[in-house]
Amino acid sequence: DSIPWGQHNFGHPDYRAFYLKEIFKAMDYYQPRAIGWDMGSDLDEFSVMAETYDRLRKAGHKIRVVANESAGPTQAYVDMVMLENGLMGGKHPEDFEIVKAFTTAVVCLERWNIFQLAYEAYTTGRKTWLSDYGLASNKRYLDLLYARRPELKTQKEESARLCQLRASLYDLALGASPGYMEEAAPVPPSLLRIAADANGLFCVNKSFALTFPNNNCEENGKYFAAWQNPQNLRLAAFNDNASEEPAVLRLDKAFFASLGWNLDALKAAQVFQVSPEGEEAVSLDMSEDGKYFLIKGKMPAFTAWLFFAVK
Repeated sequence: DSIPWGQHNFGHPDYRAFYLKEIFKAMDYYQPRAIGWDMGSDLDEFSVMAETYDRLRKAGHKIRVVANESAGPTQAYVDMVMLENGLMGGKHPEDFEIVKAFTTAVVCLERWNIFQLAYEAYTTGRKTWLSDYGLASNKRYLDLLYARRPELKTQKEESARLCQLRASLYDLALGASPGYMEEAAPVPPSLLRIAADANGLFCVNKSFALTFPNNNCEENGKYFAAWQNPQNLRLAAFNDNASEEPAVLRLDKAFFASLGWNLDALKAAQVFQVSPEGEEAVSLDMSEDGKYFLIKGKMPAFTAWLFFAVK
């Protein structure tokens, strides 16, 4: 006899006690650097996640806790939230804004095989489970890419790789470190660097600390986000349009000055202009007025600015 499908009953107190005992036995034995939860949204599952995190911290464990698709109250009991499948899974800017509210580290998993499906949907019309939103967004990038480099239209793996990198730059500008970078090799070095740095810094989520002239952190398909600690500031801006666009990034002067940043420190930053196809060091116009530090320039299509400032 066999049970073809089963579900643990986290609503049963005896089962919760058994489950917690078993996972702590496993952690004591394996001594992992991190543990992960996958989509635990039921209240009883949440209670197990919360108790696990509480016990780990009270015991002084340095084990990190990661949760997949777990925005909201769950974030108080994890060190990182994952957004699965990102753009092609239908993730909108609002999905990123929700998880940024807790300043928890955020990673977005842009999986290489999904972009191969998107390539097939584009070139053959194949039906997939991918979101219409994601496919339409990916099509905008492929239209421009193939207009410039028509030889790529028959190169599935290279097309998918570039699409993955484009989505990864988009994720960064929305506040999430991109995952699966090793599968997108070769990756622009500054993209790898900031993807790692973002996981060890605090996301800047203060209202109106980062704005375009429209007083929002999104303007006509342009986005930007930042991370900082007392010594470091990282910033990622991305133009998700198929055309070059002027951009004015505004950093709230009072907020960043309270963290010890001034115009000279910003001007000393390393700045890279990064596209899926490569990167180059650039100099941008940086100035200040009464309320803002200002960063100005023209952003090429589907291209990011990545900033690395150190005190």
